[in-house]
Amino acid sequence: MNRLAFWAIFIIPVFWGIGFPLTHNAVATFNPGLFAFYRQVVATICLLPIALWSFKEINKRIIIGGLLLGLFNTLSILSQSYALSIINSAMTAFFITLNIIFVPFLVLIFRAGKFKTIDITIVSLGIISILVTFNGNLNSFSRGDLFGLFAAFTIAMNITMVQIMTKHQSMNRLLLSFFSVMFGMLFLSYYPIIYTSYGLFKSSSVWAAIIYQGAISTALAVVLQMLFQKKVGPTRTGVILNLDLVFASLFGLVNGELLTLSQILGGIIAIFASFFQDIWQVFKSKCLQMPVSKK
Repeated sequence: MNRLAFWAIFIIPVFWGIGFPLTHNAVATFNPGLFAFYRQVVATICLLPIALWSFKEINKRIIIGGLLLGLFNTLSILSQSYALSIINSAMTAFFITLNIIFVPFLVLIFRAGKFKTIDITIVSLGIISILVTFNGNLNSFSRGDLFGLFAAFTIAMNITMVQIMTKHQSMNRLLLSFFSVMFGMLFLSYYPIIYTSYGLFKSSSVWAAIIYQGAISTALAVVLQMLFQKKVGPTRTGVILNLDLVFASLFGLVNGELLTLSQILGGIIAIFASFFQDIWQVFKSKCLQMPVSKK
């Protein structure tokens, strides 16, 4: 695997991890839908020079691809924003980590890969992590948790769609990035029409979070994923992106957000599930290399 591609994907969950507590603080006083809209506005502005530079390469496939990715990106950002207005950064990141449950099935449904036996173990571990986090009592599953789980599904859809669309060599991935965030902005334009944006100019922490999330967590992260996911692969990309749980928890603790023991244990199982495929491959290779003793 290309080392540059690996580190380009690896830096994305770091960006996201920093962004979780920033968003958590911002949506405590600002409408989550408006936050998501302005975040997409910033991302669109950042990627606009790319679109202008490559304007002649725009085609039907890029527009349709951008529309689909824009839809799932919008649903992901919106559900994350609403989740963070109800639950803390670590819990939101935990649910997003559960995209590992959805990715194998979506890859199979859209014929972007094969469903492997090991995927059954990974999905099972993901489900166990949910049960541990909630102490086996899913009756305490809140509206914020539901938003977080939906965010996991939309991220899994995004990973699958990116893998399918970037198979075409003629696809301009930077243009695809621009159209995905631009359509996302258009999808979210409902919010500034219905709600007032007064709070945006009242709080520096709100617009600072919007600028960071738009420019770094969205624009830069989307470009990196578009350019390098193909070299890393959809499954491993999902694994690496799930490290946002680790970084969100760390930055959340710095932000004064508390974690329960069950949440910590559930998170550890979720991270283990994310890395299980790599751990299993290392285990098998070590076993195969062991010399057979001769009697």
